[in-house]
Amino acid sequence: MRPSMLCSLLIFFLVLQTSLSASPIIEKACGKIAKGYVGYKFCVQALEADPKSGSANIRGLASISVKLSIANATSTVSKIRELLKKASDPTIKNSLQACSYLYTNAKASLKWSEHFIASKNFTAAKAEIHAAVFVGTFCEEAFTASPLTKENDNFGKLTLLATAIINSLA
Repeated sequence: MRPSMLCSLLIFFLVLQTSLSASPIIEKACGKIAKGYVGYKFCVQALEADPKSGSANIRGLASISVKLSIANATSTVSKIRELLKKASDPTIKNSLQACSYLYTNAKASLKWSEHFIASKNFTAAKAEIHAAVFVGTFCEEAFTASPLTKENDNFGKLTLLATAIINSLA
């Protein structure tokens, strides 16, 4: 076997091993959370989406999970704006506007939650995250056939993940 091929195989297996094993703090946190909030696999994948998670403590993971929720809400609002430009049905427009309002307010609550995590006021952080948890469900219910099902589902999972981590701190 050529040295370059051997080196390539070694790098491949190192990358594979790294991607298959979560950091101990993520494994521990997700092991506890998976018992009632979100699935273990989703928890690990979501937290590992942020490169800082590997070296974060539990408070850092709480902050990361809130930031992921904010990013999801932001992209959902962008998608809603695109859909509003194309929508001609007044009922669909009203539902999209309601969802935009819900997600915009959720972002504000999530930003407050992030602020309270940073200042170690976990009770207030928990209250703010609770204000956002059901936004995806409410948005979904605004439609007969929602064009935002995937986004609403992901937002719900991300906010539940954040809730679970914050609950472990409070």
